[in-house]
Amino acid sequence: MEMKRIRNPLPGKRLVGLDENGRRCGETHHNSTISDDLVNRIRDMAELDGMGYRRITHELHRQNVRLALGTVRKIVEYKRRASVVRQWKLIDDDTQDDEEGGPSEG
Repeated sequence: MEMKRIRNPLPGKRLVGLDENGRRCGETHHNSTISDDLVNRIRDMAELDGMGYRRITHELHRQNVRLALGTVRKIVEYKRRASVVRQWKLIDDDTQDDEEGGPSEG
């Protein structure tokens, strides 16, 4: 199932996805380096195409996507990137909020 992208309605603002605990998740998390599309593609390769972790890693390397075998395994096993966006929050683009969604101090 493909997730609908929500367009950013205001300049200088951006949307971040929050999980059930109000923490950022997915590609909108401030430490994320892997897109939601790539995570879904990796899971599709394993679940729909029956590919193993090593074969997925090699296929990604052929496409110039460098991920460690352990990262691929954790994504496929839902040990990494398992949270689901439950709500969206509009924040200032230049502000770094903490994981709970409030402004960071200092």
